[in-house]
Amino acid sequence: KTYPNAPNPTIRLNTLGHVGLPLSEREAKNVTAYTLRDLSGAAFIEGTLGGPSIMESGEPTTVVHSFLMDSFDNPEWQSFLCAVVKDIWGSLDVDPATSITRFEPSKLFLVANELRGIELQGPHNPDDTFGTVVLTLPSRFTGGITHLSHAGTEAVVDQSENSLLDRSVMTWYTDVAPEFEPIQSGYRLILGYSLINASSSLPVF
Repeated sequence: KTYPNAPNPTIRLNTLGHVGLPLSEREAKNVTAYTLRDLSGAAFIEGTLGGPSIMESGEPTTVVHSFLMDSFDNPEWQSFLCAVVKDIWGSLDVDPATSITRFEPSKLFLVANELRGIELQGPHNPDDTFGTVVLTLPSRFTGGITHLSHAGTEAVVDQSENSLLDRSVMTWYTDVAPEFEPIQSGYRLILGYSLINASSSLPVF
């Protein structure tokens, strides 16, 4: 689902400061450089399964940065996430009144070339995590079509058409197999979230 009128989350990355949206090429390179020199150990490069992947230009294929909830400085972003969660519960047929579920941030992904094989869930046990949420933030890109398959049924999602302005959300259960076609041009900025069975009585953020 797309949310054309969603607020800017106003992402803040430690010493880099705020990340401008829609994401420009200059801003994407700033995020990449910041992540590569981050001394905290929270940021790393990850490509296809099996290790880092570097394009011929020498730039990393994918930059993955772990983030905390206080990395969002726009208070309206929390209200927007509440609306998104209600839509997710409806699409996955989850009853928040009876289900013990937590909606937890995983990572911030900056995709420059491809996303094939990237793990979009956080470091939680499979028994705890039952779903994945991918929120694509405004940044111009082409390609990156997503294929979701389960039990012989496949869905194809293309979020590139209005990627410069829209915020788009995809969600799926952990037994659904996602495949991501390579990004052909531009940069894709993604917030990854995990749906987790929790001990609290209500979904939390």
